[in-house]
Amino acid sequence: RSGGATHQGRAFRPGRTSNPIMNVSTPETFAEYNRKIITVPSNLPLELGFQEYHKLVGWSLGYPECCTAEYVRPRTVEEQRASQHHLTHRFGKQLEDKIKIEGSYPDFFDCLPPAFTPCKIDCPEASSLLQLWQDALLTLDSEAGESVRFFNRYNYPNSLVHQKYLQEKLAEFKTEYVLDQLRISI
Repeated sequence: RSGGATHQGRAFRPGRTSNPIMNVSTPETFAEYNRKIITVPSNLPLELGFQEYHKLVGWSLGYPECCTAEYVRPRTVEEQRASQHHLTHRFGKQLEDKIKIEGSYPDFFDCLPPAFTPCKIDCPEASSLLQLWQDALLTLDSEAGESVRFFNRYNYPNSLVHQKYLQEKLAEFKTEYVLDQLRISI
């Protein structure tokens, strides 16, 4: 790691703002977010700046406070040395254990946005939020929902459960690619 959060490929530094690609919040929440981020002192140590930035982002996106607190907590030496990123968070370890023991997990975890990590696998606030997101995604934009579902199922440990699905999707993508190349060449 380079020692800090990144946004659009740039390292985050306390006291600096970034240019978001898009905003998903109410105008009131976005205005309050901007007020709060402007007041983050620029001389905070990097780790505290990282924590404050993620607390603000979690708050503005409506993430449960318990999940944001778990995400920004200092990692143990063992967690820092983890060979896979998901093992640096309690949720990742619990999800891997559940998959290895039961061979499955709740389907709403397939709609987990890349920027959200629940504090634990059975967090009621995170579960409710993820169920709402799943319903909204699959109802309002099924193509986007399927993209998020593929993203999550492709990543470890979720991929342990979805080998057949992944083989079919990857074959479908390869066919689409070949057809696109054929169209371009004609």
